[in-house]
Amino acid sequence: PRLVVTASPVHDPLSGGGKVGSTATLGDLSGLKSANFDMVDGGAFDADKAYKDSKLCNLLFTAEASRRLAKKNAKATAHAFSPGLIPSPDG
Repeated sequence: PRLVVTASPVHDPLSGGGKVGSTATLGDLSGLKSANFDMVDGGAFDADKAYKDSKLCNLLFTAEASRRLAKKNAKATAHAFSPGLIPSPDG
């Protein structure tokens, strides 16, 4: 069994996409204290940051899934990959 998660380097503020606009940061996760939250860090909604935060969460999820799968089944693996920029079929 294999778990594959789509990632992106934009979670890293040192990457090309990560340097532009808002940076990914989950802060103290205070947004999760409410059932109705806009951002994980408790801040106001920011679409650019939300995308970058989601990619950071994908990596954290994959790391934890890999750790747990290794305990349960030595053949099960978890991987994150970045497909890079994907051109539009319309050119």
